[in-house]
Amino acid sequence: MSPLASAPSCPAFLSSPLATAQPLLRVRLLRSLLDQPASLPSLRPTSSFVHARPTSASRLPPPAAASRSFSSSDQPVQSEEARPHVPAAPEIHPTAVVDPAATLGRGVRIGPFSVVGPHASLGEDVCLHSHVVIAGHTSIGEGTTVYSHATVGAAPQDRKHAATHRSELRIGRHCRLFEYAHVSGGTQGGGGVTSIGDECLVMSHTHVGHDCSLGARVVLASGSALAGHVVVGDAATISGHSCVHQRVAIGRGAFLAGASVLVDDLIPFGLAIGNRAQLHSLNLRGIRRSAVSATEQRAMLRAFRFLFQLPPDHFYKPLQLPNLSSLQERAKQLHMPQHPHVMAMVDFILGSRPHTSNRALCQPRLSSSPSHSS
Repeated sequence: MSPLASAPSCPAFLSSPLATAQPLLRVRLLRSLLDQPASLPSLRPTSSFVHARPTSASRLPPPAAASRSFSSSDQPVQSEEARPHVPAAPEIHPTAVVDPAATLGRGVRIGPFSVVGPHASLGEDVCLHSHVVIAGHTSIGEGTTVYSHATVGAAPQDRKHAATHRSELRIGRHCRLFEYAHVSGGTQGGGGVTSIGDECLVMSHTHVGHDCSLGARVVLASGSALAGHVVVGDAATISGHSCVHQRVAIGRGAFLAGASVLVDDLIPFGLAIGNRAQLHSLNLRGIRRSAVSATEQRAMLRAFRFLFQLPPDHFYKPLQLPNLSSLQERAKQLHMPQHPHVMAMVDFILGSRPHTSNRALCQPRLSSSPSHSS
């Protein structure tokens, strides 16, 4: 193959002297060019083309002048990352019935066939699934989700309640109320307010009676029911198909086992089981989930056994305190400010409870020996 066969066929080559020369001369010229590559013209653009600066006539105006030419404000334009997040406007399904007097925060979503009354107030990003009823003077905190067929803020199921009485329900932030949950408003005789704290989990087919007060992070499992005026402390758990008698107080961190009926007050961090429920042990699993130290756990177990006169075991040494006959008298001897969980149990026993009904305390059977884990 001749050197010309491999020569480029671009227009620049066809117009060059190498293309117009005689064949023999072409070979000689091509060989001379190949022997002297430095004599070839550079294909790289000159630096004056790449880095050329605009002339004075084509130079852009100063930044200040440019900003004034496009906007009357001298404030810099924010990027998408720097701009604050603005929630969307409420989204209401065409089949939903929302009273014009209801207060809806930004980002609220209301599903099909839901009903929102005139005195309802929904915070930002509240989500109502289909067939939800929001009645009465009900306020729902931001980020709460109510699932299908739940009834929230309904009239109290109390004979003494009249339609002219104000009934209020307050639900905290980031709660979840699942299918067929029913939450009543308050009554005039009980303060008029039912309240649910932040981050509560109210599962399906549950009932929260009038004037109940639930703390934060409370769990009501499916099928459980709270009668009127029940007070539940923070992080307590009511297991499935359990019932709580009216005007009962449940301490924080307590656990009521499944299918139980609680008619007495349950101490903080206590675990009760049965119909009628009896104190079985401490809710050690819930205590450990709360990141309570091992030293605090040992102090709680020793105090628990001393308070309820349970036989000692080889795991924990008994407290060297007089074994008085009355539970209240034994509680008065336990002054342990360095152990706040123990003091929470002591204060609850001595009457620092969120009601004045003077109900009895849930206690263990004398013949039972509670286990160390739950």
